Order: sequence, then C-alpha cells, then structure tokens
Amino acid sequence: MKINLGCGKWPLKGYVNIDNIKGDGVDIVADIMELPFDDESVEEIIGIDVLEHIQDTLGLMQELYRVSKPNAICKFKVPYGASDDAWENPTHVRPYFVGSFMPFSQPYWWRDCNNYTADWQAKEIRLWVNDKFESDDWQRDIMLYRNIVLSMEIELVCIKPARKTKKELQENPKINVVPMKTMLINIQTDITEIKNK
Repeated sequence: MKINLGCGKWPLKGYVNIDNIKGDGVDIVADIMELPFDDESVEEIIGIDVLEHIQDTLGLMQELYRVSKPNAICKFKVPYGASDDAWENPTHVRPYFVGSFMPFSQPYWWRDCNNYTADWQAKEIRLWVNDKFESDDWQRDIMLYRNIVLSMEIELVCIKPARKTKKELQENPKINVVPMKTMLINIQTDITEIKNK
C-alpha cells in the first residue's frame, strides 16, 4: 500500500489519498496523527506541503513508523526554511532546513533521552534553487541568504528494527541542488497525470 498524506486538492494515482477534509479524490478522511492502518502495512508514503503544518512532528513520524514496513520509503516536500514561502503562510507552524530531518533517526538522540522510538534514515535531500542562483560556494550561500533555496524534498527510509542511540551510527544524506525550472516541468507533468486520472 502507498499513501499520500494531506492530499488536499492533489490526489495521486496509485496512492491511497488521505486528508482531514472530504474532497474530490480523497479516499480516506482521517487525522494523519492516527492512521487507520495496521502495523507494517505501508510500503511508501508521500507528503507534499504537509509537514510544515504539523505541530507534533515526532508524533507524526512515530505514527508513520508504526504503519510502515521495514525499508518503506517516506518522501516529503516542504518550503525551505530560508524562503519567504516558509514564513508567509500563517498555517505553517515551523520551518525546515537541511539538518531538520536528522532527528527522525535514532542515532541522532545519542545525547538526549525522550520517548521517540522511530528510526527514519535520511537518504537524499533535493534542494530546489532559484534559477538565477550561481555560486562558487553553494553550501555557504544557502546558509547565509534568503530565497536561494525555495523548496526541499527529502527521502527517508524506515529502519526496523530501530538502531541504537549511538553517534557512530549516524549517516549523512546525499544532497542535490536542482534549478527550480526543473521542478516546474515536473509539476506540469504531474498535473497532466492528475487531470487524466
């Protein structure tokens, strides 16, 4: 089973489309913090422009971990924390940056105690950058300036059983920088697929 969290007006073909409001293409109306699925029943999760609206992110990742099979893939798209889009929408409750996804894994918590037991390994982060952006040191510049990175995608893998809270087990994701025009081409293709559904 593949699920599309908070699908809103953008249901995806081949996915169980979930939202808390009934609408065209919504297959299940539910609170994504309490999904109506059995343990280890989901193989892929997509959340497009959803995560930035969630108050209890660790709670959500714990719930997604419960329903996910080992090695399930979870993909999120969020506005980048240093973009205007991340801050101007009053329904956004927190920004996300490159390092924001590491605490979804157990090895990150080697210094802290908490009740979070899920283990999601960040495998790849895609940064969609302003087409006019050119830099000899993009790592420095995306940390210093606003509206260079406009959007971010992350791919996580469900690790079961969960790893120990050991610093030595930490893994860094692969980071790709992609021009925004490439995303716009992909969005047009996705919209065409939705209309043809």
